[in-house]
Amino acid sequence: MRTLATLGTLIAAGGLTLGLMSAPASAVPADSASSATAQQAGDVHTKAWHVKNAKNVSGAPNSKLVCTYVRSQGGTKTHGKACFQPKGDKFWVKDTAADGLNITMRAMPSGNPQTFWDCRDYEGKAAGWTACNFDLKEGQPINFNVIAYKGTDSKYLGITVSSPN
Repeated sequence: MRTLATLGTLIAAGGLTLGLMSAPASAVPADSASSATAQQAGDVHTKAWHVKNAKNVSGAPNSKLVCTYVRSQGGTKTHGKACFQPKGDKFWVKDTAADGLNITMRAMPSGNPQTFWDCRDYEGKAAGWTACNFDLKEGQPINFNVIAYKGTDSKYLGITVSSPN
């Protein structure tokens, strides 16, 4: 299990890695409508974690958006999907399997591994698409992925993709 201190080490080593994007849910603050900040022990950087629970929405994301999936090992079962909508800074998240896992979309701005946004879907497959709205800096691409959690432990990690903003 990765800790925030380990995240600091990965960040200091440079580059975006899947390990960077796969911190367990317990490593970030509990859900809040506002941002939360966690100071690293021995790290001079401050991590800003913006966490929201996804809300049920009607409709679905535009098919032209950048999306990614989280699948079980071997790619045999898709557990969730997420898309980023630059206009309005909307994160779309969908749980695609009634399997007891919850789905989180995790994003960070390209070139700034000090800020993270989590949009957590606890609504389950029956809810269909859910969404979170954030206020991101315009013109800065973001990297995001989808993580399937069993409680607070990450079970499966999706591929990280980039999107313009």
